[in-house]
Amino acid sequence: MPTRDSEDLRPLWTAAQVARRLQIPKQRVYFFARTGRLPCIRLGLAVRFDPDVVRAWERAGGWASPNLKRKQPSKKRGRE
Repeated sequence: MPTRDSEDLRPLWTAAQVARRLQIPKQRVYFFARTGRLPCIRLGLAVRFDPDVVRAWERAGGWASPNLKRKQPSKKRGRE
């Protein structure tokens, strides 16, 4: 009979697996994780992703936190 602890042990995804799912470069996944746009789990230097959290992130439109705001395009000044 599985114990409660063993039921909680689900495989985590690597950046390469997330990149393949999202069809984006792996470096972009690392960028999103580093800037807080994509929820991740850091294990020393390794970065892993909970599949359920990634799926929820996708359903939410791809923004990890409602506090993150999309950058507005900067207005370029014309020459006077």
